Amino acid sequence: MPKPKCRFIWTDPPENATQVTERSEAFEFIEKREKHGQGSGIIDEDEYETTFDLDTRFKSEDSMVDEPTKERVTASVKTNDRRTAAEASNAASRDESRGTEEPTHPPEPSYKEMHQQNWDVLQEALKEGLRSEHIILTQMMGHLQNELQRLQAEAKKNSDSSKIGQEKIDNISRQVGKLVFTRVQVSEKSLRGLETKMNERLTQLERTSEHHLMGLEKKMNERLSILRQTNVELYRGLEKATNEQLTQLEQASDERFKSLEKKINEKLSQQGQRFEQRIRALVVYESAKLEKRMKEDLTQALEERLDKRVCSIKEESAQMEKGMKEKVTQQEQRCDHRLRQLKEETAQLQQKLAQIKQKLEQRMRAVELEVVGRTDPFHDPHDPHDPHDPHDPHDPPGPPPPNPLGIPSVAGSNWPSRQNYTAPILRPPFPF
Repeated sequence: MPKPKCRFIWTDPPENATQVTERSEAFEFIEKREKHGQGSGIIDEDEYETTFDLDTRFKSEDSMVDEPTKERVTASVKTNDRRTAAEASNAASRDESRGTEEPTHPPEPSYKEMHQQNWDVLQEALKEGLRSEHIILTQMMGHLQNELQRLQAEAKKNSDSSKIGQEKIDNISRQVGKLVFTRVQVSEKSLRGLETKMNERLTQLERTSEHHLMGLEKKMNERLSILRQTNVELYRGLEKATNEQLTQLEQASDERFKSLEKKINEKLSQQGQRFEQRIRALVVYESAKLEKRMKEDLTQALEERLDKRVCSIKEESAQMEKGMKEKVTQQEQRCDHRLRQLKEETAQLQQKLAQIKQKLEQRMRAVELEVVGRTDPFHDPHDPHDPHDPHDPHDPPGPPPPNPLGIPSVAGSNWPSRQNYTAPILRPPFPF
């Protein structure tokens, strides 16, 4: 049995318009028109119309489909054509605007959106296949109903003819009674032949109708099998295309994830280096600031105490000179004694200040060792970040450490001196 054919008829045919008979040739023809820019390949009511022949062996389509079914099919086709025509016009307007504007890259759809789009396309294809199968089945049912009505009409005509034959037999039987015995025998023979012919005619009509019905049923089954096979092929093609697109999307997402991971690692390494540099500069700045503040506080406190004590001594000496000239010697002794006490207190304060300076140096050294990351007890003289320990006889002095603030160092030591040191004034913005 030949495959159902699809015929494209243009109302205003172009120069290269041809009649397409096979389904695959129709798809190839539409793709060629899309490549050469002659159309979008969508069925447009203004451009051309479509007609479908279920079978070329039938003489006319009117005998296959009744009028209501044909009207419904035509209305549905026109509605689809109008919808696709609107889509085609929108696509054409987008193509024109795309030609004038700069090309913009749309955002890449996500995996869920692509899966939803593929699922919508698959559902639309299945709906179209079921709709076309429903239309063909409706047309076949209409054709079968017409055939049944025709057979019923023929059976009715045969029953009317049988009634007329019975009346003739009755009339002949009445006339036979009036005729001679010889005429009766002749009439009986003729009636028997007539009855035999009528029975044969009825049998032939029954066999013809059964054969015709069996042929129609066979055709319908063959058409249904072809439609099912076509739907299965379309479904497999859509499933294969969907799987390919999903594979491509997975590969693209993996590549994008790897590139993003590489960029993130690079940025993190850069930020770590910057953070380490800032910490080092901050430690140096805070240590210098703390040392300066402690020196100023100690100097100010000593000066205030000395000024107060000198003032009190002067007042006492003046009062003693005015009121008690006799006790000058005693007061001088007392003043000398008080001055010695002050000297001792000053010496004690100087010792405390030296201890505080030593603790501060140890603390600064520990902080710098932590920043540099030194964990071993041995010293590397070639490492600029490994400072010299003057109290360790096994630690030879190495090259001087970096001194970004320009602090003068003590002779015989790689560390900046804490004596007679004036910290530089740091003003914003700071280097870190």
